[in-house]
Amino acid sequence: MPSLTLAVVQFTPKFNRKEENIARINDLFHGPAADIIVLPELCTTGYFFLSRSEVAQAAETATDRTCNFFRDLARRQNAIVIAGFAECEGDKLYNSCIIIRPYTGETHIYRKTHLFYKEQYCFDPGNTGFFVVEDTDRNVRIGTMICYDWRFPESARVLTLLGADLIVCPSNLIT
Repeated sequence: MPSLTLAVVQFTPKFNRKEENIARINDLFHGPAADIIVLPELCTTGYFFLSRSEVAQAAETATDRTCNFFRDLARRQNAIVIAGFAECEGDKLYNSCIIIRPYTGETHIYRKTHLFYKEQYCFDPGNTGFFVVEDTDRNVRIGTMICYDWRFPESARVLTLLGADLIVCPSNLIT
């Protein structure tokens, strides 16, 4: 397997300040290149939602502005981008992450399976199950989970059995 450069970006997104958070993410990427960029859970909205109505105001579909920003970032950086966002699909609200391959624009969405603490009052449990995204150009198979999913060994086990070479886990640990 050829070597890969992985950029794991951890910062404290400002709650309910999507434009500010997107600008900050954009400003971070003017330096060395990476093959894979992993951004935090809910990196454009911040984490601590208190109600479904708050999530509904911030959530977007996979074709809205936030995910289009990540698609553009993947193309500009020529990198696989994995980033957390609040997603809406119909009347469902998910704590999701997008996985984007830069040259094809191929997009996958993983929805958090194991909701933490009071997330159950704000988000619906994910319905995507665990899966692996293969990038043949970089010769890597990537499995994704989000934050609290790591607490359950079955998450990593399933991804490993599916052939993941790399497991990424966008998190937004609060203090």
